[in-house]
Amino acid sequence: NTRRGAITLLDSNNADIMIDGNRIERVGYDDYALGSSRGQVAAITAGSYAITATRNQIDEAAAFGMVFGPGSHISHNEISNVCAAISDCGAIYIRNTARIEAVPSTIDSNIVSNPSFAESNAARYGIYLDDFINNVTVTNNTASDYFAGILVHLGSSNTITGNTLYGNRTHQIYLTENIDQEYSGSTHSNVIEENSIFPTRSQIPVHMYGEFQNIDFATFDRNAYSDLFT
Repeated sequence: NTRRGAITLLDSNNADIMIDGNRIERVGYDDYALGSSRGQVAAITAGSYAITATRNQIDEAAAFGMVFGPGSHISHNEISNVCAAISDCGAIYIRNTARIEAVPSTIDSNIVSNPSFAESNAARYGIYLDDFINNVTVTNNTASDYFAGILVHLGSSNTITGNTLYGNRTHQIYLTENIDQEYSGSTHSNVIEENSIFPTRSQIPVHMYGEFQNIDFATFDRNAYSDLFT
């Protein structure tokens, strides 16, 4: 129970950073309940640095669950009830601020759920690939009860495979390209295959949204879809 982030990496000289087996609860919740913006810090924050994070449990965070950079390996974590204080937020969040070809990353065998906010229209995402991130493999994860299970925003050459996406409020997988015309074409060459996609509402399960001419976001193959809302 911390007022701000539980684990924060302030600097890195490419040393191997392992964050393993921690139990983290109610990060920033006290400040959030009092109306303070100080709670808007991730439970585990590595910024743009690479980390290995495994077997951590995070429950109740005012902001993000984990934030990290290219070259990270995130596996077998359980994250629930995050992003209480903010929108445009994710349980597992990666971005590429350098806007170059990134070192490969993996997000593997994590369980992310958000039952406390399942009915909210705030933009909370289970796995959030943001801002020019590329070369990420997202595999064998389960995401439920978010605004969207997996979001790819301005991302390319990422592989999303073998995940189970269940009962997310609007879309199970959401690919988007917006902000500014100069970024048209930034979302491309993503591969989405062999995922199990189970909506429990009538919204479009996989949605691609572009504000410009490009909609060549991804290829899709061997995904399984079920209309459980009928």
